[in-house]
Amino acid sequence: MQKKNIGMSSRGDEDEKLRLVADLLHAEQHAVETLTKEPGRAKELTKTIDDLRATRQEAVRIWSGENINPNYWCETKHLLEASRRTDELIENASRINPDDIPKLIKISNKVNKERDIAIKNFKQGKTKVTDEDCYRCEDDLGKENYEKLKVSLSETKSLNRSMPKENNNLNNHKKGGISMTDFKQLGVVNGAQFAGKAITVGTDFLDRKYPPSDGSILKRKGLLVNVILGLGGQIGAIYLIKNQNLKLATLIASSHVLTRVVDYAMEAASPAARARLPATRAPLRVTSRPTMNNNYSGNASSLITVD
Repeated sequence: MQKKNIGMSSRGDEDEKLRLVADLLHAEQHAVETLTKEPGRAKELTKTIDDLRATRQEAVRIWSGENINPNYWCETKHLLEASRRTDELIENASRINPDDIPKLIKISNKVNKERDIAIKNFKQGKTKVTDEDCYRCEDDLGKENYEKLKVSLSETKSLNRSMPKENNNLNNHKKGGISMTDFKQLGVVNGAQFAGKAITVGTDFLDRKYPPSDGSILKRKGLLVNVILGLGGQIGAIYLIKNQNLKLATLIASSHVLTRVVDYAMEAASPAARARLPATRAPLRVTSRPTMNNNYSGNASSLITVD
């Protein structure tokens, strides 16, 4: 018996819902782009963006159902947009440079594969929403989605067990584990300490290679280098460096270098260093001025006293 045509597209209902969400996301982006070009229409275009957003949120509810994993929504959203853009790139290439089409199709296939994985995770129905989930996801998916799905914080523990291990930083810290962020910061600290030590080793070598002619500690080249790099690093980290990891590394390394300046000061103040200073001669003072004549027969040394 021949099946009755009920108007189903060749791609199927699931794919059409997916394309609907993707196209609405794309429409939001176009409205935002128009707003940046025509700021005088801000009130009108903002309402358009809000309306498109509300429609897209409703489309997501129809497409995804109630049991979703919001932790995968951002990934899913951006891969839906990326998939839509690769289609446009292929269309553009067909008019501009057809030779690029095979390469773009290859990229499109990869994007769609990652998109399907993200969708599967988003719609897996194993994780519901808690008060600790991403507020950006809550806002982007819409309040209606979240009010239906919220569970109490008492269920957070079981939720964390169901999450992928790479996302479960809460349990990692409770068990005394270390996240990748902790490892990165630990690497920054250790690297900075090694860098500071390397600088001081270099300045010690400089002092031995080029010692001051008079042996003065305060004239050592290593002292000058340590002061410049130490103070310069501190000032640069505070006022110039924006990257937080680089700022931290520079502060630690330059602090290590500045502690070497204290060593120079302590060495200069030591009794051994003072003993090496050249001795100062007492000034001579003439106490009287004799009358030079042939009758003077005294000793000339008696005319000079030492203060």
